[in-house]
Amino acid sequence: MLKKVKLLQLVVICIGIPVGMLLSNRSVEMHEALEHPMAIQHTSMDHGLLDISSDDIIPKITDLVVAKDKMSGYNISITTEDFLFTPVNVNTSHIPGQGHAHLYVNGEKFARLYARDFHLPSLAAPIEAIRVTLNANGHETMVIGEEEVAVEWRSND
Repeated sequence: MLKKVKLLQLVVICIGIPVGMLLSNRSVEMHEALEHPMAIQHTSMDHGLLDISSDDIIPKITDLVVAKDKMSGYNISITTEDFLFTPVNVNTSHIPGQGHAHLYVNGEKFARLYARDFHLPSLAAPIEAIRVTLNANGHETMVIGEEEVAVEWRSND
């Protein structure tokens, strides 16, 4: 009896894996048909603002370069001052001068940035605007007074 149960479990596993893979791929295809890539995070929730004007270290974004990639999409590079990307501290308390960035494409949050360079793949919709904000470890957008520590690029097309 025990051998029959194990054999039945093996058969279910052998059938279940290919069926699961088929359904998983189908879900990806259906998701991509929504005209946005899988990389878009559906967590565009507002994490609030963090006024850093009284911190000892006041980071800023000094440059944003958006260059068309020869193969596909865009290469994005941000230059910061007095800011250290610290992915190991994400979801922890604020440390002045540290954190990560949020990348917005056409007004929608697209990704977290844990480094200054990022490849943005080709998207179904044309890219009209790219915005980058500096964010604390807890994801709050850094502000100085009421001004966000952010930079924006607009397409000339």
